[in-house]
Amino acid sequence: EAIASEGSSTDLADEQHPKSEEQTSLILNALEKNFLFRCMTPKVKQLMAETMVPQTANQGDELISQNQRGCDFYVVESGTFEGIVSQEVSGKTPERVVAQFVREGSFGEMALMFDDPKWTVRCGEDNSQLWVLKRKTFCAILNDLEEEDSILGDM
Repeated sequence: EAIASEGSSTDLADEQHPKSEEQTSLILNALEKNFLFRCMTPKVKQLMAETMVPQTANQGDELISQNQRGCDFYVVESGTFEGIVSQEVSGKTPERVVAQFVREGSFGEMALMFDDPKWTVRCGEDNSQLWVLKRKTFCAILNDLEEEDSILGDM
């Protein structure tokens, strides 16, 4: 399911969550590094940052489960997270770590676009802090700005 099929116009001012200047800067830096957001205008990235919500995760928490539908994008403020792929081989399902995410790291962009997580992401430390962009909010921002033709910057 692609992003165009979801998200309705919403009052984005109601969706904004307070953040310190340091937290906003961390989120914007993470968005700038992520391929999905890199070419978006500063205005769009700012809206995405303003609407992200805080979340705490503890060791062993799965934020994304392999082969399960996902709908959130995450930016790591503190803690470590591992991207894990499991594949059945000879009746066993070993886990293989394929990515690690730390401060300013991000994951979940495929779930935002296609509702299609490719791997499990598990928290490695207690009291880890993340910022979450909900798919519904992401789609609403794009739909609202689509009329202004101001989603993408210079490519």
